Amino acid sequence: MRLFTKENMMKLTTEERRDLMHLQMSGHRGNGSDYLPDDCSYCEACGYPTLGWGWCNYCYKRFEELVAKLRT
Repeated sequence: MRLFTKENMMKLTTEERRDLMHLQMSGHRGNGSDYLPDDCSYCEACGYPTLGWGWCNYCYKRFEELVAKLRT
């Protein structure tokens, strides 16, 4: 089943489509800094400091919610 079809994308509001595209286009490897401990980075999607690498918990949860809405 294809997820990102025109019909599925119409299930999302304009803001939700924008958020989904922003999350998809952001990197998933994290963004280290001299100001953060070695095991922390900045979320590539929102810039919030997070433990480990990748998206912060909020961005990951938002992506999961949007994909779930596409699947309904």
